[in-house]
Amino acid sequence: MFGKDLRVKDIREKLQKHYDARADVVQRDLRIHKTPESGADRSVFFSLHGSPPKGYGIYICGARSLNLYDHNGRRWQILGDINILDLDNFKDDDVLVADPPSH
Repeated sequence: MFGKDLRVKDIREKLQKHYDARADVVQRDLRIHKTPESGADRSVFFSLHGSPPKGYGIYICGARSLNLYDHNGRRWQILGDINILDLDNFKDDDVLVADPPSH
């Protein structure tokens, strides 16, 4: 298969590291919102939990394109030919809960 395979967890890690690259930062939940369309017409919006949110991602299924934005709404990365392996495991308005801190 061509392109790059990612998991939703990888998207959270990219957004988290861009917002704060320190290793000791507590992970944040990632909220997942899907448009009602199916297949190639679907888009998925990701937001890194915070007040306001600390980063955003938009995945366009038909284009297999993932655009990542910082907490100010500035796009900082475009990833093309992306396949999100576990996207179907999440419902609309779902949350990828952050891993608890390790001690």
